[in-house]
Amino acid sequence: MGSHSKSAVAVAAHAALDTGVHGVGASTVCSEIEAAALITIHAELPNAHHTPTKLGILAFVDLKNSNDPQKTTSDTGVVKLKEIQVTSSCKGSIRIKFDLKCGSNTRRANAAVYRNGAQIGSTQTTQEATYSIHSEDFDIDWVAGDLIQIYGWGTYSDSTTYVQNFQFFYAGWVSTINQDP
Repeated sequence: MGSHSKSAVAVAAHAALDTGVHGVGASTVCSEIEAAALITIHAELPNAHHTPTKLGILAFVDLKNSNDPQKTTSDTGVVKLKEIQVTSSCKGSIRIKFDLKCGSNTRRANAAVYRNGAQIGSTQTTQEATYSIHSEDFDIDWVAGDLIQIYGWGTYSDSTTYVQNFQFFYAGWVSTINQDP
């Protein structure tokens, strides 16, 4: 059998297989439109294994600081409850998490992330008497001396706002210290 004959037999044998190209089953291959739809569905899942940033880079991989003690206020005015000082610069995306609860589930507790005394995060609210985790991502260049703060306030004078487990996540190296009021 010549070399052309061997090649023809090999091609015919390969073509007879219903496994698709190079042993990959045809059922495992989808169109570009189907793939785009699957990617969109995955990206919108709240429990997906990653958190994309604006640049599509995985971030927030490392817990850099955890300021856990519980702090409270019964004030209806904004009160600083938790504070972390950044003692070295960090650029890019960070994630801030904290637990929030209300002293009474007939009232409302509020809290927000601040930077150097100015609100940068969304107002987080709960009426629950058990802690719930609140998380927010920021794309800010932090410089040494910046203060990352949690301020809290109640909606009514007879309600208490509770905050604990203030956490700072960042993918690179950064130095921080806790300095609650």
